[in-house]
Amino acid sequence: PLPLPFPPFSFFFKLVFFFFLLLCFLTQLARLFPIGRAPSVRCWTSLPPPPLLPPPFPQENEVATDTLDFPTPSFVTFNIRSLGCSAKGSATPQHKRKRAAILHLLHRFDHVLVQETNASSEQALFDFFNPHSPDIHIVASCSRSANTAGVAILTRSEIHRKLKPHPWTPKDREAGHLVSVLWERQHPLPPYRTTCVYLKSGDAAGAATLRQQQIEAAKLIPKCNFHFLGGDLNFTTNIEDRSLGSFVDGRAPKSLIRAWNQLAVTHKFEEITQHHHTHYNNSVAGSSLLSSSRLDRVFCAMPPGYSVASTPE
Repeated sequence: PLPLPFPPFSFFFKLVFFFFLLLCFLTQLARLFPIGRAPSVRCWTSLPPPPLLPPPFPQENEVATDTLDFPTPSFVTFNIRSLGCSAKGSATPQHKRKRAAILHLLHRFDHVLVQETNASSEQALFDFFNPHSPDIHIVASCSRSANTAGVAILTRSEIHRKLKPHPWTPKDREAGHLVSVLWERQHPLPPYRTTCVYLKSGDAAGAATLRQQQIEAAKLIPKCNFHFLGGDLNFTTNIEDRSLGSFVDGRAPKSLIRAWNQLAVTHKFEEITQHHHTHYNNSVAGSSLLSSSRLDRVFCAMPPGYSVASTPE
């Protein structure tokens, strides 16, 4: 074997190993006690906070909501054509069937909007339903003329026990044609409003004027972001909404249609469209043909964007 250039563990080997350890020691010492150099600084960079955005939907009047949990009530509109409610109620077979029909609807819907109750007072309606459904909640507007008009909003007990109602009824000549209830839910859930309307019927002179006055009164209903209106309008706005046995334009006067459009703009109503006619009559003068009209309609108002999440039906 060839001889090593220097013997193991010689003085030269020990000297190299000593300088190696000294270099390592001085390196660690320089890290612990830096001299003549700026200390190292660690920096964290972050993006500025996002700007404050406006609320997603406008806040107006009596509604202030910062939640997407919006109301989804179910309701039906029903022109009952007289319940025959006297101060002591009624027991005729026809009125019993009408009462049974309304109570059946209350098992399926949260609210029943009833027109033409012909009730003499709100108490008469309570007495009419009390023996069969004592927990029913009724808000009514009765006409000052006996046995005419009358509107009411009937709500089943499971709903009105959870919500706080705030009724609104008109005065003077519009009594018996409009009634509205604001349903206050637990904070911060937004409230909603239900309105029942029955406009003056008939084509006699002055009927259109009275309908227009009732529409003007509906503009006074306090605004609400979630507003559901239904009832019997007793006029049509489209040529396809009325059939008189021939191609006859049965639309209401332009002034009446204009007043209704202004009401829709005031409350931001959009119609929940259904194309079926709801009123049928075979007593057209000088004709044996059956006529029909789409008089019963439903409207909904909600903030922009909510209809994307839930389309009213």
